[in-house]
Amino acid sequence: MTSQLLLIQDALHSIQKRFTEGGSFVGVLVVILLMAAVLLALSMLQRLQTRRQPSAVINDPRKLFHTLLKRKNLGVVHRDTLRRMTSDLRLTHPAIVLLGPGLFRSHVDRWCAKLESSSIRRIPSQDDLDSLCQAIFGQPIDVPPVQEQACEDAATLVLLKDEDPQVPARS
Repeated sequence: MTSQLLLIQDALHSIQKRFTEGGSFVGVLVVILLMAAVLLALSMLQRLQTRRQPSAVINDPRKLFHTLLKRKNLGVVHRDTLRRMTSDLRLTHPAIVLLGPGLFRSHVDRWCAKLESSSIRRIPSQDDLDSLCQAIFGQPIDVPPVQEQACEDAATLVLLKDEDPQVPARS
């Protein structure tokens, strides 16, 4: 470590000497390139260090939802549809729609009912919803919906259990 400091100190003295003696243009250019190379090496080292660190637990429900959408490798239309649905339903934990086909179906039913009553947006077709469910779960949306309160309780418990190991498993 001290040898590296001595090398850096010698380099700095060399730079100072060149400037005081009026070094050549090529010499100054070499010094600037060396400094740029050192900065590049430091930035690459810092990037490598951050990649090696484990990612932090996501405590923001929206960030978790968007991270899960990215990992599912869904198309733009499917991602936008899911974002619209969770936004229209004002879900506290939007990731619950990705937990299972039954939960997905119950939220789709609520969303379609809300869209029918408001008539602000176009209601997605059954084919669109089947395609979305197929992309997420690998099966069409023909599963029965889950009861509303059970859906919220189970999803919250699953999400909390993932975040906090102190939450007991549901029996």
